Amino acid sequence: MIGPIRTRLRAQVPALKLVAGAAEFAALNAVPNLSPIAYVMPWVMSGGSNNLAAGGFRQRIEETAAVFILHRNLRDDRGEAATDDLDVVVRAVRDALVGWVPMTGWEQIETRSGRVFDMSDGVVAWQELFVSAAQLRKT
Repeated sequence: MIGPIRTRLRAQVPALKLVAGAAEFAALNAVPNLSPIAYVMPWVMSGGSNNLAAGGFRQRIEETAAVFILHRNLRDDRGEAATDDLDVVVRAVRDALVGWVPMTGWEQIETRSGRVFDMSDGVVAWQELFVSAAQLRKT
């Protein structure tokens, strides 16, 4: 689900200057020059029980993706303007993902939660969790 989300954000949210993944996020060692940017990574997967009798297997799974949006407003080193601008970007990301089906056989994406993850050096980092579900089947 992560790859399709990154592709969707690149196509649907032109305000994002960069959409990258977990490896790029982990490699951050300085305040990014581009803004706003998003990092999409797997967060958690959970599954239910096999709900078929003998002879088959069917299990509902939910995958949660984390989208970290970093925004910097160079006019304001305290982060107030960045926080105001961030709201517009977060709404655009939600508009692009909520209700969209990421892959064949998956349900529409829902938003699960969002929060300020970090705020320093004029950069505001927002974490939003998005969830979709599918059925694993084996016969």
